[in-house]
Amino acid sequence: MIALYIALVFCITVFLILKLKKTNNYPQTPYGFKAKLLFLDDGSSRGFAFFNRSLNVGATPDAIYKKRNRKDLMLELKSRKGPVYESDIAQAKAGVLATNGKYAFDQILIKTSTHQRFIDLPRSMKTLEKELMPLIKLARNIKQGKVVTQKNISRNKCMSCRHFKTCNPKI
Repeated sequence: MIALYIALVFCITVFLILKLKKTNNYPQTPYGFKAKLLFLDDGSSRGFAFFNRSLNVGATPDAIYKKRNRKDLMLELKSRKGPVYESDIAQAKAGVLATNGKYAFDQILIKTSTHQRFIDLPRSMKTLEKELMPLIKLARNIKQGKVVTQKNISRNKCMSCRHFKTCNPKI
């Protein structure tokens, strides 16, 4: 009986060591962490790569990685110089919701040509949904051409928005 117990413990230990070794062999990404690439937007698909029907939210993230801690990270790349904006964070978080639980995200990474920022995500997708719902409703109103009374505090950001003409924020 003791020999069986020792054999079982040995097998479990070997399994865990092999599993850990496998995750430590992830390649280095261009963004400073080791991870396995799970999804890459190569620009060939039209529409959204992911769509959450219950929330009516779609997204195509630039990349999704599996990190060494067995959690996933969504990457959003911005071609502009300058800092990461709150709207970038909201877009990436909406992308997490769009995947509809297919991945186990614990972080997002947003990178501009001069800055990068890791953002930790809540453990519960319900918490994330509750956080983003006001912004999702606002985006829907803008897309439907409704007059929006909320204004962006940055005139330049608002003026460069692709929905500026239909939103008509009166700035």
